[in-house]
Amino acid sequence: MKLPQTLSRSAKRAPLLIVDMWLIPVLLWGTFALRSGTVPPDLTADRKWLLVLSVVASVIPFIRLGLYRAVTRYIGQQAAFVIIQGVTASALLLFGLAWLLQLEADPAIFIIFWAVALIYVGGSRFAIRAYYRQRKARKAKAVGIYGAGDAGRQLAAAINSGSQCHVKAFFDDEPSLDGVVIDGTPVFSTHHIQTVVQQRGLHEIFLALPSASRQQRQQILRRLEFLPVRIRTVPHLGELVVGLARVDELRDIDLEDLLEREPVEAKTALLNSSANRRNVMVTGAGGTIGSELCRKIMELNPVRIVLYEMSEYALYTIEKELREANKSAVEKVAIHAVLGSVRDSQRLAVVMFDYGIDLVFHAAAYKHVPMLEENISEGVLNNVIGTWNVAEAAVAAQAATFVLVSTDKAVRPTNLMGATKRMSELVVQAIQERERQGENKTALCIVRFGNVLGSSGSVVPHFKEQIRRGGPVTVTHPEVIRYFMTVPEAAQLVLQASAMSHGGDVFLLDMGEPVKILDLAKKMIHLMGFTEKTDNNQNGDIAIAFTGLRPGEKLYEELLVGSDAYVTEHPKIMRAHEECISWNEIGEYLHQLWRAADENRIEEVIDILKACVPDYTPGEGVCSQCRVEQEYASDRDRSLAAGNGID
Repeated sequence: MKLPQTLSRSAKRAPLLIVDMWLIPVLLWGTFALRSGTVPPDLTADRKWLLVLSVVASVIPFIRLGLYRAVTRYIGQQAAFVIIQGVTASALLLFGLAWLLQLEADPAIFIIFWAVALIYVGGSRFAIRAYYRQRKARKAKAVGIYGAGDAGRQLAAAINSGSQCHVKAFFDDEPSLDGVVIDGTPVFSTHHIQTVVQQRGLHEIFLALPSASRQQRQQILRRLEFLPVRIRTVPHLGELVVGLARVDELRDIDLEDLLEREPVEAKTALLNSSANRRNVMVTGAGGTIGSELCRKIMELNPVRIVLYEMSEYALYTIEKELREANKSAVEKVAIHAVLGSVRDSQRLAVVMFDYGIDLVFHAAAYKHVPMLEENISEGVLNNVIGTWNVAEAAVAAQAATFVLVSTDKAVRPTNLMGATKRMSELVVQAIQERERQGENKTALCIVRFGNVLGSSGSVVPHFKEQIRRGGPVTVTHPEVIRYFMTVPEAAQLVLQASAMSHGGDVFLLDMGEPVKILDLAKKMIHLMGFTEKTDNNQNGDIAIAFTGLRPGEKLYEELLVGSDAYVTEHPKIMRAHEECISWNEIGEYLHQLWRAADENRIEEVIDILKACVPDYTPGEGVCSQCRVEQEYASDRDRSLAAGNGID
């Protein structure tokens, strides 16, 4: 009988207590029958007293040991020890009462009673649990767990205590575990995983391998990729150890696991020498790269960190996170949240002087390619003029190092975003060459890398959202390839580059082989538990649609403008040698560009960018905007002329 949900917890426990009070004397009566070999047994006066005392002798220890506090449907293996303790205490207490009251009783009676009561108490509790589990299993979603170790068992216990899922199978690579049963759930060899998934109707598989290496996880994912199940995972061991996550906090597959390469390891010496005991400023501190830089810098024991950000919410979010981390730090870091735009040169200068900034990481930029194709002037003012402002402020404040965070889209750009980033690189290099002639010691450098998995502009979160909505997943072209790296890798690269800079450097990361975006989309569809819908599989779940290259988009990206790259202190970081423009030449262009962008003269902006970045080949979208701007300007001039009475 299902008890109403409105009943209190004590009211739900009462039936079990009443049943025990009624059945325990019955068990003792049965013990008398077993001992004497007659039914019904001969009940002397002393035996009748023992029947009454058995209730007291059993219920009191059971209550004291918490047998009625445990939720029976969720009772676990540890309850078996409590049951043994309770029944043993009951038998001993009954024996003690009989001796104290000088009741006549055969000592064997108490041994038989202990065994019978143990079978009843334990059996009844686990039978109730089995009933509820079986009923729940018929309604819950069937899932499997890859990994039958401690993490897998903890996860199974957490899942089975809920009502949404039920673990139907464990999978493990260890041959000795094949056929083992864990808390009623069998363990299967991973060689049989496809068959078990079909036979047991599994909907999801959870990876309970917190200590597995990246290579091991990738091998497992390749094995699971084409199964018709969703793949999720428990947090990594490091997060579990420091208490940042629990085993039962399931997540989608880490974005890093989608990369077919090992992450680039950081060199501790370079990291420690970058920000240790320095006053650091990060522009764009609330962005994907900027916020990760802030987290890494906090670990390197700086004196202070200045978070410079235009978005109030983004600034609030990262400041709150860093202040929480600062509470547990051995040496506290001064954290300053500064609202401001990189287009405000005066505010930048004041902030850097006031806080005595030694090290500047310039991560603030507009990065969304199609968006900037439609907002050319704003892209130039923020990306190019903003970089100029930050770099000049760093030089004026005599900061030791300035680092520009750049992108592979700056190499032979076909879009406005790439052109502005390449122009920004040229500005930084020109300022460095100019400063070499004087006494200023600021070392300005550039760090260039590819796409970052999980960033606001990355295809990965975009694909995930499309898959959740039921598709289609949109890919611009079947042959598009990109270099990818993780957010922590990008932040570490930037930090290490700052420690290696001599001024004017362009640092690149050896990013391995590029990733085909179409393959990435297919892999994400499969790992999220869906099948691809194609002409040959019309019953699939998610289709992939090709939308054509967007304005300014290329099939592939490059990291080098020229052909010369040299090794550095880090085996995976290269230093490029690239041609630059003198300050005398680019300075005049910068003032012209500033005025043209500020007045929204799009065609002039494009012409200046092409003059400074000869490889820039603007797409049709930019050219169309130039024509629109020309038509708008003509209409505006005619309107103004008519308003002034000019014929």
